[in-house]
Amino acid sequence: FRAKLPTHAPNQDVYIVVEHRSTPDRQLPRRMLGYGMDCWEECHKQQRRERLDAPLPIVVPVLISHAPGGWTTPTTMHALFAPSPELLDLAAHVPHLRLLVEDLTLRSNEDLLGLPLHPFPKAALWLLRDARTPEHLFANLAAWLDALDATMRSPGGPEMFIQLMSYVAYVCSDEHFVQFRETISTRISQAEETMITYAEKLIAQGREEGREEGRTEGGAKVLEKQLTLKFGELPPPYRA
Repeated sequence: FRAKLPTHAPNQDVYIVVEHRSTPDRQLPRRMLGYGMDCWEECHKQQRRERLDAPLPIVVPVLISHAPGGWTTPTTMHALFAPSPELLDLAAHVPHLRLLVEDLTLRSNEDLLGLPLHPFPKAALWLLRDARTPEHLFANLAAWLDALDATMRSPGGPEMFIQLMSYVAYVCSDEHFVQFRETISTRISQAEETMITYAEKLIAQGREEGREEGRTEGGAKVLEKQLTLKFGELPPPYRA
């Protein structure tokens, strides 16, 4: 994401690189530094094309985590080195980066509901936090009925609601998804049966197509990308 800095440099952009993780990754600070390097490289190329000699933008690395038990792996580049650059008095000479961590597992319902967001992303953050654990999902459902109802009532609500339902269907067992769907349909009047049926059709279609296409097209696309990166644009016979 890109935004303008408000005061100190009104014409300068700041970039926010967002990474979403459901499992710990010790090397994430290094990966995020790589994302920042990619961003700066693109900015540098653009400046060269425009014959500019401008400063590089600030890149802020943000991690949104719902890893079970919280994010327990390093959040800084210096934590990846051994020995620590600080111990060798080399910290000023070693690349450094600290992730800005939003750990959803540490957020209460009140925390998430209090965020200055539309009801849809609030509900999405809740489902990221709880949907994979049915006990948490149903224990906190009552606190989120108003947000789900507000999502339904907003412009584009049915489509957004279907996205939420699709995620629950993806991470839950069929049994728990049916229980979740039935609870929602009895507590939210706008969750009409036709919309639920439509959501189920999309979910079933997506699952079936995903299984089939994943086996046939997915591997071919990955191979094509790897070959293109290695050898350049592929001739039509090889692409076929």
